[in-house]
Amino acid sequence: GNNVLYSEVEQLVANLKSTESALIFNSGYSANIGILNAITTPRTYILADKLIHASLIDSIKMSGSTFARFKHNSIEDLQKKISNIDREKYDEIIICIESIYSMDGDVAPLTALKEIADTHDALLFVDEAHSTGVYGLHGCGLCSEIIDDNVIIMGTFGKALGNFGAYFAGPKTMRDYLINKSRSLIYTTALPPATLAGIKEVLTLLQTDTKGEELLKKVAYFRDKISEIGLQTIDGDSPIIPIIIGGNEEAISVQNSLFDMGYFAVVIREPTVPKNSARLRITINNLLSYDDLDAISLALSEVIHAS
Repeated sequence: GNNVLYSEVEQLVANLKSTESALIFNSGYSANIGILNAITTPRTYILADKLIHASLIDSIKMSGSTFARFKHNSIEDLQKKISNIDREKYDEIIICIESIYSMDGDVAPLTALKEIADTHDALLFVDEAHSTGVYGLHGCGLCSEIIDDNVIIMGTFGKALGNFGAYFAGPKTMRDYLINKSRSLIYTTALPPATLAGIKEVLTLLQTDTKGEELLKKVAYFRDKISEIGLQTIDGDSPIIPIIIGGNEEAISVQNSLFDMGYFAVVIREPTVPKNSARLRITINNLLSYDDLDAISLALSEVIHAS
């Protein structure tokens, strides 16, 4: 069975991502599990960035494929590892990355990664969850300039899109294959029509919306503010801004102090991030004014420098 809203939303996603087709999943976890497990075999070799999302790690492990992880955003390390693969033993290579990484907020070198994939006849699997709705024309994300039949995109309708569910975007032949082979698509509950209507509305709004540009201006302003007050973060321009604290207890103390001041800034700890790199994961949104950003910066300075 199907619902006309599915077809309409999938067409909107394909248009947004400049792909031949799209397919809706009921969550990002289900999408990552379902896509990779459907298209891989024991003769697949997967190369994954060290910082890819846990759902992709789980999917890779479940697939039974051979896999290795390369240093985060390191073209040199990826090149070294992919050049050492024995192509007689493997039918395909898949490179798994995120366009913007969820815990560090930095951007993948997509053009260089696509060049390596093309050189070695590999598929490039890109998780676009954190760039869709913010970057690119009409919030299309960061992959628009590298799209072809060797690029697979997944993303969510959460995050900047404010809804629920996820999607595959790519070649129609792969979409048809997933409909028949993706277990997390076939053997689960579909999204209800009301949710699809909400997704359709936000995708339609994106066609004339410029809130991504406004948001990135606020992000640049806030990053400048925290740099001025000497807080440790990771270079980038995304709305995900990690404030590195270090130890778990110290980070929790900072979180609690900020909460008492009226700010809800969540601590991320091991094993989600490496040991001794506990952090506040600040995410800027357009509901925050510049006065809000000034106040948040001041609160961070007071609490962290006092700890």
